[in-house]
Amino acid sequence: MARDLQDLRSRFSYNAVPPLVRRGLLVPVIDGFDELLGSGGYDEAFSSLTAFISKLDGSGAVVASARSTFFDYHKFRENADKYAHDGNLNYEVEPVEIEPWSEAEADELVALTVPSPTGAHFKRFRAELGESNKALLKKPFYVSRIAELLETGDEIESHEAILDTLVNAFLQRESRQKFLDKDRQPLLDVDGHRRLLVMLAEEMWWLETRRLDLETVRATAELLLEELGVPPRTAWQVIGRMPYYGLLRADDAGVGHLQFEHETFYGYFLAEAFKRCIEGERGELRRFLARSVLDDATVDEAIGRYGGDVDACTDAAIKMCEVLRRGLGDSVARQNAGRFVARAVKACGELRPRTRLKHLYFDQEDFGQAALVEPHFQNCFFDRVDFTALKMVRPAFGECNIQMPKLSLVGTRLEDADPGLLDIVTGVEIVLNGDSSGEAPSRLYAPDQVRKILVRLGMKGEDRPATVSEYSDRQQARIRLVERFLLKMERRFYVAEEDFGRLGLGSDPDWDEVYELLKDRRVVRIETPPMSGRPKPLVRLGYPADLIRRGENIDDGSRPAIQRFWQELLDVT
Repeated sequence: MARDLQDLRSRFSYNAVPPLVRRGLLVPVIDGFDELLGSGGYDEAFSSLTAFISKLDGSGAVVASARSTFFDYHKFRENADKYAHDGNLNYEVEPVEIEPWSEAEADELVALTVPSPTGAHFKRFRAELGESNKALLKKPFYVSRIAELLETGDEIESHEAILDTLVNAFLQRESRQKFLDKDRQPLLDVDGHRRLLVMLAEEMWWLETRRLDLETVRATAELLLEELGVPPRTAWQVIGRMPYYGLLRADDAGVGHLQFEHETFYGYFLAEAFKRCIEGERGELRRFLARSVLDDATVDEAIGRYGGDVDACTDAAIKMCEVLRRGLGDSVARQNAGRFVARAVKACGELRPRTRLKHLYFDQEDFGQAALVEPHFQNCFFDRVDFTALKMVRPAFGECNIQMPKLSLVGTRLEDADPGLLDIVTGVEIVLNGDSSGEAPSRLYAPDQVRKILVRLGMKGEDRPATVSEYSDRQQARIRLVERFLLKMERRFYVAEEDFGRLGLGSDPDWDEVYELLKDRRVVRIETPPMSGRPKPLVRLGYPADLIRRGENIDDGSRPAIQRFWQELLDVT
């Protein structure tokens, strides 16, 4: 930011940026925050952001734009706590989500940007699409690109995946209309163009960047053309036209650099490189997985290329597990592999029976409506995964840890799971109606309650009638109030007492008594951090939110203050 301000002749140094932000004179907008992920994974990206926020003294604003699946309040809070010791960290997270367009809004964009006959073609094309592809046409990127192709008369197939349709049409245009010799013959066929873009995406991946300088782009093209046996004169023409490639564009941030015209295209071609690594040499696959965190689009696109083939996806999952290692040093590779395996299970609906999966980290993954027969998980970590529609028969878990899985009394089955499952499960979220998008789930931590739920879902054990909760109505109301409070506090570091009403807590009849308990047991702390204007006391959590939640199980060995808080909170009729 300081460099860009210098380019504008503002003469501001690095140290001047935080004061400008604090006073509202500069609002940093990090477009594509998820693209900052490197080999350090999520922690590195969030640590960089919280380190900057710690310099703002609770004033100003920062906008971080990212895919909704990327932003994790838990990880942000964990990293924020590292900078809390000096009392300078004060923030509040306000999530803003871009809603999908309606069909009418998509039609309006087409009508404004292309001639009227194209609008009719667009509507006919959309009517022929399957439901999954129709959902994509609620995103401006896909609407504008499809309209552009229809306007120019390109042939596009409605039965194909819509992204395949776009890419194939653009590649055919480059091959048949743009990259031509003096006799109007293609310099490179469609497959050659595809392989070139895959190589460029893979080069960006290894360099942990989204842009390449022209010299690197030309060198990459030269390597491929030599491999394809393209004559030197033809190769020279292709290399010379690389700066004008249709799916690439000049990078505004750097002179002489190229990047993909849209992030979606980068993920599409990187997925092909990912699939080739899976099918190639093990050492190359391991290096690819450990390089950086793969985004959702790339993983989903790679899985889509297996076409729901259960055997192929199972073989890919097993091979990934074979290249992983134990320990935190392999966390990025374990997370990438876990993301692939969970989504392969969801896409295929199953893996081969008795598949052995090891060293995987499943971070908030949704396993979908799948059935696994005798799966064996070894040294795997499940963090807030969605099992609401998953059915497992005789699953085995060795050296595993399952934290707060989301379960459904309707859709989840754990048939004949060993009773030892209870020892590795830390809390559960229960969805009553089987719909994870509906009513907020109930959180249970007490081992006896968790055991009853697991038995009801199929785990071996004494079959007692299971109820979601044995608390009285008053106790349940207090637990829900504490959960609402923790959810609000996870999005901010400090809050003023007068703001509890704004947050919907102060109007609860139990709030005053619960808040006094929170203060008396120092579950929250009252501090007066430095700030502009008159300092005032603010409230912050005294412990991580998940640690407070686990205290509901009085016997889990949590902090004495938290245990006393829960004992007194539930000491009502």
